[in-house]
Amino acid sequence: MSWHFYRQEIVELLCSGFTLIPNQVSDIIELTKPRDVLRYGEFQGSIDKLVRLTELSKEETKQKLESMFQTGHYELVQSKSLFSFRIQTKFLISNTLSQCFPDVSKFNQVKGAVSKRVGILVSDTENWRGETLGNFVRESHKFVGCKVFTLTKYVGNISKELFPNLELDKEKLRIGTEGTKLGIELATLWKCEEKLDLIIYIGEDHLKQHVAKLQQLLLEISENCPDILHLPYGPLTKPTLSKEEILHASQLEMQELMKESENRYEDLLNSTITINESEDICLLHWISQVLSQTNWVVQLLQIRRQKSSKFSYERMLDAKGHSGVYLQYTHARITGIERKSDIQLNSNCDLGTLVEPEVRQLIWLLATFSWHLEQSYTTLEPCILIHYLFQLSIAISNGLSVLRVKDKNPLVSEPRWMLFWCSREILRLGFQLLGLTPLDKM
Repeated sequence: MSWHFYRQEIVELLCSGFTLIPNQVSDIIELTKPRDVLRYGEFQGSIDKLVRLTELSKEETKQKLESMFQTGHYELVQSKSLFSFRIQTKFLISNTLSQCFPDVSKFNQVKGAVSKRVGILVSDTENWRGETLGNFVRESHKFVGCKVFTLTKYVGNISKELFPNLELDKEKLRIGTEGTKLGIELATLWKCEEKLDLIIYIGEDHLKQHVAKLQQLLLEISENCPDILHLPYGPLTKPTLSKEEILHASQLEMQELMKESENRYEDLLNSTITINESEDICLLHWISQVLSQTNWVVQLLQIRRQKSSKFSYERMLDAKGHSGVYLQYTHARITGIERKSDIQLNSNCDLGTLVEPEVRQLIWLLATFSWHLEQSYTTLEPCILIHYLFQLSIAISNGLSVLRVKDKNPLVSEPRWMLFWCSREILRLGFQLLGLTPLDKM
């Protein structure tokens, strides 16, 4: 179940119990913060605000709250000024895991998403932020069922035959016979053979008027042209090194990191992996490439899209903290449990054995994934998804330190493995949306 379901259910209960309308109740119900681990997954509200809405005394309001929530799957917790609704852990676990298993994609449907034919035009493919943002936009639209087309910029002269209805020089579409940025991009959209419902133009903040002019000219030459959505991003201060030099240095750093475990390093060095169905490369080199690419994407996309950013070469090489390596390591740890424990998924296992506090924190993060995904998709802000994946990885690490799976009784290990399996699938889906490859070992 998504947290939307629980919130809506609580709002309806309060409305029926106090004869209120949903808008009144929605304003006083808030979700507890992730850092408040012991109370994570509670909906809280102000008793004083509820008293003002109901026009009852504080004592009468408290008594009515207690009578309303004596049954069902919520526990009412009251303090002097606040009341909280805590979803019973057993109910939360069974509903979340039963919906997440066996098909995670059905569990994480994006509310309000409509399948469209979408064209993506990246204004500057040499801009690191624009390039990585384009990958996220493409993958997130594919995930919700859109047909996505990456528009390749027009190559050729801008002539009168191409745009007979436009005054090319007056509209600044060309200089001589060479097309300007506006002319080339207009030709790109005009020559697109696909019937599109929407064009997403990924370009820097200052191109707002440029995109408006592009839309205006497209309307002049085509009656049924799609809308152009400008997806702006802030400026990026680059280091002196090129992208290739940074990625290569990062790969070497990742290989040095893996040397800390000599046996594992030798095993990876002497193993190969087949990519592109025909090419065999050293597993160690391939893993270091994936880790380097993950660090690259995470650093570029983990801040708000329109904020200015300074690319940190040192942070790119840092394998600790909020880095791509940490996300990949978490995914690999869970896969390692499956490999070493030889455990099988059992959908009929007894989830009642999951009673540890770490379970509630992790299960609530799984329940809120659909909301984070929806927010990230509707705002096209990949940082929302990345920050969620870090929260999830921290909760998984906390759980792995307490919830041992290997060499445990199946009554204990099977529900724990189901929890970690669902967590891994969510991580894997997050990697997919960022255009990254999840690692099973490192």
